[in-house]
Amino acid sequence: KQTLYAKEQSEWAKIEDMFNGTFTGDTETMIISRHPVDVLRMSDIGTIRSCHSETGEYSYCAVAESLGNGLIAYLVNTNELERFLGDDSLGDYDDKEIFYDKQRDIEGIIAHSRVRLRKFYDQDTGEYFTAPEQRLYGVQSNTFRDSVREWSWDRQQDQFVKRVDGKKTLSLPDFDNLQRMGGSYEDTRDGETLNRFFSQSGKKIDVYRNYANVEKVLDPFEEEQGAVNVDQVQVQLDQINDQYNNLLPNVGVHGEVEQFDLDRVTIYGSAGFTFV
Repeated sequence: KQTLYAKEQSEWAKIEDMFNGTFTGDTETMIISRHPVDVLRMSDIGTIRSCHSETGEYSYCAVAESLGNGLIAYLVNTNELERFLGDDSLGDYDDKEIFYDKQRDIEGIIAHSRVRLRKFYDQDTGEYFTAPEQRLYGVQSNTFRDSVREWSWDRQQDQFVKRVDGKKTLSLPDFDNLQRMGGSYEDTRDGETLNRFFSQSGKKIDVYRNYANVEKVLDPFEEEQGAVNVDQVQVQLDQINDQYNNLLPNVGVHGEVEQFDLDRVTIYGSAGFTFV
């Protein structure tokens, strides 16, 4: 039977048989971790590589994510894990590393895939929740990706599903009142992340704009590195868009901000004219 475990999070302790058959067999184990080293190494285990790797242009985002903000789901081979643990349980490694690191001479196992879970804060309720991105790094597995999302929803659905007059009602957070914590770079826009997450309720959710992001709270570490707060730039750009769209009824302007470097942003703009 597959065993799942959330490291260093007592309320997310050992979870068995979570997915009611979503996984079959005993060949793979999913590990959910918020251990700072595990999060920091999100693109430095096995053959998993990305711009968050140690030498990548967004390595600073991995550091920011590891400072108590995010969770990482890793997929490992069950036999390899059991051989490594021996008579120990995964819980015995809450304060230890289980992933192999040649550079630091750390013995352990290799993760084959990983999914990043982002931390959101609802300013209306004062509550936090986590939702997985769609992007998967390493060996591609739709089952793994979907199961991470299902696990995440299962553990948090009571936050959003209320019983009113004997019926369950889904209460969605206001997009404009959400903040995302941790590293500023995202592989999946927040709108898509939230739509997919809340669709786990059994109801197709598409109320959030797939290509939109919520407000990002820039981690102090990123500020020290000179990172640009893209959200502040976008707010200023939106104000300019609104100003000209209101002043010129026959002209439409639009602009968006993209970040490709730590201290620089790129602004894309377009304009249209209507002849009457």
